[in-house]
Amino acid sequence: MYSSKSAYDNQFVGSYCTFNANAIWKAKAEGKHRLFAWLLQVWNLVQNWTDGLISLPPSGIGIEEWWNLMINSTTSENRNKVAAILIYTAWNIWNERNRRIFQGSSQQPTAVLGFIKEEMEVRRQALDREQSSLFSKCFPLL
Repeated sequence: MYSSKSAYDNQFVGSYCTFNANAIWKAKAEGKHRLFAWLLQVWNLVQNWTDGLISLPPSGIGIEEWWNLMINSTTSENRNKVAAILIYTAWNIWNERNRRIFQGSSQQPTAVLGFIKEEMEVRRQALDREQSSLFSKCFPLL
């Protein structure tokens, strides 16, 4: 049976990750420090997925400065893509934080990357339908 979950699970069949994220949660450190290590892995996965279009922030730089650097240091045709990736990544990290606090469950960084990809694909498909619908209204017989 096809579902979002089955499509998501199939996306990772055969993938291999050498990083043991479970070790983060068993570390003898405060939760905020463990979450930070987990966040780095999510952003590293995003960096790899985007072939470096998104990069990790350099040390000593604030979030706003890094965000602006990411958007302004790319080509004009990639700016919207970079902004979307940053937004969807931040949103899914926030959702993971809420899942951990309010639902008592957690996802691996690769799962969060899968959620990011899935949401971006849903948005792309919605835009395709929206543009297709707009086109048919403007040119009903074509």
